[in-house]
Amino acid sequence: MQNKKIVAHPSLGGANRYVELQGSCFENCGYTVVPPSLSALYNLKKKNGDVVIFNWIESSLRTENGRFRPLGFIKLCLFLSMIKGLKLPFIWVRHTILPHDIHGLAAFFAKWSIAILTNTADRVVVHSKDFVTDKKHIYIPHPLYSHKPPINQPFSDPLKILYFGIYRDYKKLDELLMIWPKDISLTLIGTGPQYLIKKLKTISNQRGLNTTIVNEFIREEDLPKMFANFDAILIPHIDSSAIVSGVFFQAKTYGNLILLRGQRHAAQFGDADGLYNFDNAQELAAAINSLTEESKTKSRSEIRERSEKTNGQIKHQTMWQEAINLVSKESSDDNMDTHA
Repeated sequence: MQNKKIVAHPSLGGANRYVELQGSCFENCGYTVVPPSLSALYNLKKKNGDVVIFNWIESSLRTENGRFRPLGFIKLCLFLSMIKGLKLPFIWVRHTILPHDIHGLAAFFAKWSIAILTNTADRVVVHSKDFVTDKKHIYIPHPLYSHKPPINQPFSDPLKILYFGIYRDYKKLDELLMIWPKDISLTLIGTGPQYLIKKLKTISNQRGLNTTIVNEFIREEDLPKMFANFDAILIPHIDSSAIVSGVFFQAKTYGNLILLRGQRHAAQFGDADGLYNFDNAQELAAAINSLTEESKTKSRSEIRERSEKTNGQIKHQTMWQEAINLVSKESSDDNMDTHA
């Protein structure tokens, strides 16, 4: 038998750490990961156990500024037509309810693409059990971002709190700074539009906040040290389009405490260690006090150890292998029924 193949979108080798981890998982399961193309799809062999797994393919319908991208629409239609025409085993990993920052025609086609992907896929993988609504949807835990244990540096007193990520309007960072306690230090590190960074600095200065706002891209190799230098990670966005927050799993990877805005995501993460959520200024102050108390009794290694049980490499790989075996078997059974 030839080596089993997975045609995966996006291609490996980019800046997306999640994609690289997923690719490593598939390779550990015994598959060769192939970049997406029509010829790659055509050359897949169902009898060999080959499958198609797409992430974020629906996001190719939008440009960087959220407008409709015709070439992305054509690409999606061609891929799905070939998958359906050749009856290839197909798993779509759904990361968002809708892609971020879309409007107009792009929003219409995003909704259309999600409906078509859901209909075409043999299984839809989601990283939240709340979104397993029928037999087609299956839960696979979001991976941790490193297989190495965290730098087990003690938590500070007072706590050092970090926002890490891109600056975008939908994250409501301006609203957060309007209720942030003046006596609690906060560091924001990321990249984004200059108008928004200027707005955040203006709010901070006007309110006299103890904040440091940095416009800087953090390289992958610098993440462990950065997370070790801070105690708690702030997840501020009230984004109704996201299913889970990738930053949450980065924080768990490095054993950080988490300060989360909004009830919806908090409910999805259950009783995760070191997680406190808030919706207003009073709850924010109480959450910070609770984080401070927990930091006196918990260590980074304890938080990471519990995360390993639910989202570690072994758990992640086992559940992916089960999902791939399932769609491969169903495709093989359907093929036998067709030729019976």
